[in-house]
Amino acid sequence: MPQAFLHDADALRTVLDAFPSPSLLVDAEARVLFLNRAAQGALGLSTPAAVQEALLQRGGHLLQCARSGAGGCSCGEAEACKRCVLGASVALAASGDTIVRSRAFLPVRTPEGTVEAHFLMSVAGVALRDRRVAIVTLENLSEIVKLTSLLPICFHCRRVRNEDDSWTTVEEYFKEKADIDFSHSLCADCMEELYPGEQPTAGEGTR
Repeated sequence: MPQAFLHDADALRTVLDAFPSPSLLVDAEARVLFLNRAAQGALGLSTPAAVQEALLQRGGHLLQCARSGAGGCSCGEAEACKRCVLGASVALAASGDTIVRSRAFLPVRTPEGTVEAHFLMSVAGVALRDRRVAIVTLENLSEIVKLTSLLPICFHCRRVRNEDDSWTTVEEYFKEKADIDFSHSLCADCMEELYPGEQPTAGEGTR
């Protein structure tokens, strides 16, 4: 019974649908075999017909990669595709029980033009009945990358300027924009300057 359950495609789909992050089941050529509910929502696939149409499309095409279709090339055929982290990771994971976790960058087409999309990508190879496939989970880092790419910061007090020209601490800025909390410690240099001669406790005095 346990082995039968583990090899049941319906059971795998049920598990993937429980994932909160967009997740795809793809073959070695990055063709989409299944999208979980989070992926359907992220890609705007609101009807069963739209989901069905997405199946067997290559991942890059489905994610609106600007390289797909450029110069008449489909996903995986452009020169840049040879360096695509998504395609290489999927091929590697689908060939064995390999787990790959890396950042991936895609130039994504939008109604406003091409934008840079950054993902934290986890790819795991699994055996599904008589074929090898890969589970791809994508976490969009674009907003965090945008926040940190050009951050106006006061060179004296180190506060950050908001869009409305108000100033706030780094901690407050990232808490509001990305729900990131900071913990605090002292590096070795500051420890020596503020508390000369004292030994740092565990977790302090590191760079």
